[in-house]
Amino acid sequence: MFLLICLCSSSKSDEGTLKTLEFTVNDLLLQNVITDTVLKISFRPPKTWNNASNDTLVKFIEKVSLDQNVNRGFVHMYCDTVSHSILLLNQAMLFTAKNGEESLKKIGELCKKQFPRSEIHTFIFLKKPFLVHQIIANMGKMVLVSLFFNNEDCHPFGVHFLLPYATFSEQMKIVESVAGSIKVAVDKKAQ
Repeated sequence: MFLLICLCSSSKSDEGTLKTLEFTVNDLLLQNVITDTVLKISFRPPKTWNNASNDTLVKFIEKVSLDQNVNRGFVHMYCDTVSHSILLLNQAMLFTAKNGEESLKKIGELCKKQFPRSEIHTFIFLKKPFLVHQIIANMGKMVLVSLFFNNEDCHPFGVHFLLPYATFSEQMKIVESVAGSIKVAVDKKAQ
């Protein structure tokens, strides 16, 4: 269901007309809660995915960066060595509720420029207490799922999954569980 809803397009960002989505969180797919004091959120990364070192994160971002301004501020990276999937979390410094649709369009254009045959789908929805702007870019062998979260109690942040197309459908349970685990941090101590 999540996949079908998220592949729909929406161009209105009026919160009164947006759908509120509930995510199914499968605890068996997730690690313990991580609290990030910079982003002011808590989340649960995928259970079998490894936390990458800062050096690995920097090297990866330099290799795949679509635009230096869009990809700055990454603070977490998790990798699945079996499926070659990647989860990145970043400060979305240039992404706010006011410029969300414009930012989605820019990211879509960058994906199209780097991967001309890519299919881009955007969707805006509520995941209480967040306003979420989502982009899914099918780039052939890989699929990018980016979710940009906005809330007045935390910094805007992005959650990005880079998934092999061959395992995309089965990995959506992980994407949904991680997205469903995200909350505004209550405990301000970083883990």
